[in-house]
Amino acid sequence: MKKLIFIISVAFSALTINAQSIQEQIKKARAKGDKGEYYGAISDYTEVIDQILSNSFNLATAYNNRGLYKSKLGDYNGAVSDYDYAILANSNTIAFFSSTEGVSGKINYVYYASRANAYMSLEKYDRAISDFTKALELNPKDLVNYYGRSVARYMMGDKNGACQDAKKAKELGLLDATQLIEKFCN
Repeated sequence: MKKLIFIISVAFSALTINAQSIQEQIKKARAKGDKGEYYGAISDYTEVIDQILSNSFNLATAYNNRGLYKSKLGDYNGAVSDYDYAILANSNTIAFFSSTEGVSGKINYVYYASRANAYMSLEKYDRAISDFTKALELNPKDLVNYYGRSVARYMMGDKNGACQDAKKAKELGLLDATQLIEKFCN
């Protein structure tokens, strides 16, 4: 139930963050449309959409950043919860506005990487592997996530997978991966 309430609030939270400004912009756009100034109305509604998206993405960033500080304090379960909400806020914002022409968005891979690192600290390696994998699907050139997934795979007993990821991290330019290759690939 808590997550359902959160989903609904994410979809509409940006509407209340700067409601007066948004309402004024909507009235302005509507007035232009009523006068036949359709291009002006479209431009004003685009600004409204941009404001709403900006506020929703800021919510995801705030959850992610709070999670980072919880991790620094050793509150990894609290951090995972915040990363869950960051991913949810980011995903729902994109889904909510995906049908709007001219509006595009990407799920931020950093939220998955952050949660993967918290899972590593909690020794939940299977979940870390899943999140590192998702982060890599979203950004396949992130060498640090190959490194992290390499360690998680090794901890789960997947020496071959650990070796492959360590080699990929090195191939992408992570010099520290050499130590993992020596340990995981021999």
